[in-house]
Amino acid sequence: MNDDKTYILISFFAFLCLNLIVGWVKGRNVTTLKDYALANRGLGTGSLMVTIIATVIGAKYVTCRIVDPYELGLIAPFIDSIGYMVSALWLGRYVFPKLLRFKDCYTLGDIMCRLYGSNAQITTGLLSALTSILFIVAQL
Repeated sequence: MNDDKTYILISFFAFLCLNLIVGWVKGRNVTTLKDYALANRGLGTGSLMVTIIATVIGAKYVTCRIVDPYELGLIAPFIDSIGYMVSALWLGRYVFPKLLRFKDCYTLGDIMCRLYGSNAQITTGLLSALTSILFIVAQL
């Protein structure tokens, strides 16, 4: 049993080292925030779509939703899917077109700064940090 944990730890640290090496080699050309945040606008539509899907379908979704068909029946996954489709269509139709005027903004803080000034940018940053800390504490 102890050998299994050792192999898992070795695999995990090997994966982290591989990520570090790939990031170091590929990141040498990154010199600006635009290069980092937007990959210099070099990502294709497929890469962006898979990233958004992976964000929506996180570990919580997989682990929590696996019980739903047992409790609610086979209709539960379809209801979730319809909800995600409706929200994606709504975002695409009403929200994303309004964000086009903020093409040079990289964060929510940048948008708030443009609309309301630097105090709003600082407040947004502090509230975002607090939210992240609370999410981490909630998972402990």
